[in-house]
Amino acid sequence: MSERMRLSRPVYQWGYVLAGVIVIYVLINEALPHMFTVWSRVYVAQPVLWCFLILGVVLASRYGTGGKLTFTKSLLWIGLLLGLFQLACLAIAGLLAHFGDSPYTHTPYGVFLNTVFFGSALVAIEFSRAYLLSRFTERNTTLMVVLIALVFTFVMISLDRITGLDGFSVFPFLGGTLIPTFAENILACFLVMMGGPVASLGYRGTMKAFWWFSPILPQLTWVARAFVGVLAPVVSLLVVQSMYGEAEAKPVPEKPEKRKRKRSSVVGWVATAIVAVVIIWFSSGIFGFHPLVIVSGSMEPSISVGDVVMVRDVDIDSIVVDDVIQYVRGSDTTIHRVVEVRQENGSTLFITQGDANESPDAQPVYPEQIKGRVTLVLPKIGWLSIGIKNLIS
Repeated sequence: MSERMRLSRPVYQWGYVLAGVIVIYVLINEALPHMFTVWSRVYVAQPVLWCFLILGVVLASRYGTGGKLTFTKSLLWIGLLLGLFQLACLAIAGLLAHFGDSPYTHTPYGVFLNTVFFGSALVAIEFSRAYLLSRFTERNTTLMVVLIALVFTFVMISLDRITGLDGFSVFPFLGGTLIPTFAENILACFLVMMGGPVASLGYRGTMKAFWWFSPILPQLTWVARAFVGVLAPVVSLLVVQSMYGEAEAKPVPEKPEKRKRKRSSVVGWVATAIVAVVIIWFSSGIFGFHPLVIVSGSMEPSISVGDVVMVRDVDIDSIVVDDVIQYVRGSDTTIHRVVEVRQENGSTLFITQGDANESPDAQPVYPEQIKGRVTLVLPKIGWLSIGIKNLIS
């Protein structure tokens, strides 16, 4: 009798963990909205529920005879790297679309609350994922990875998003939300199998931290979200498999020179990802200047189509004749040269003209329309952006 209980205990343990994930999801989406205020539900009740799940998984791993949590800290860097790579892909997509202000608060108190909110759910999900995978991947690994990835895909999507679907929103939901979330979970499962929850926490934590803490965020269509959200995890999965899959199959010691080359390539990849992510801050003007791709020939030969200009925020009173400025009128953005500065009725007006045009612009530019002054021209590097934009439009 005791032997039967000992054999069945692992089944109960993984069942408790899976049931805990599902119950918490139902409580968050169905029960808590009717029991608490928004603030109490988001910043108190939900983190408490996730913390209970974390505690349950840790106890099941430590004292149970089923799944185990394995922490491989040395693989944290690969998770961070893949998170940065996906952010780099978002940055590139954002350059082709646009960025908007983050809806989240960035005061110290707000950052703390948001960290508690998404951090508790993140740790609970990755701990649960790691425990379940360690229990089920001894046989039918691919099938179990897909099933577990599906479970956590739906856990990460609110129930309202699913129940509120209609004929017009099904495809945007599938392409822009469900499939990218599933791809993210497949990669997270693979990272868990490699290095436990530490690797997946590095991957998903990097993206979560950016999304909650960045003052600006890419505003993408569902088509762009689908493209980036699927492409980045798939490429990451292929890269990780090529780097580690063969090593696990053939544990042959590497030569020092080969190890050094691999380390150098990894450092270069990290640096490239970080630089690409930083681009999104420049594109929004958060540092006082931003790049702009020239798509019109009105400023030739000084500025040509395909050039990238760096526009810097300036004091309006410092703008003088011969400065090249960026101004916005309606939905149109223009880069032209100041040919005259006028004073009319106590207000400063700027007369502008394209270098390739024969006459000044028909309307003067008002101070509130000016976005900045061109300080640098980078020839031709914007043609890649123009080409990709024309390809997908």
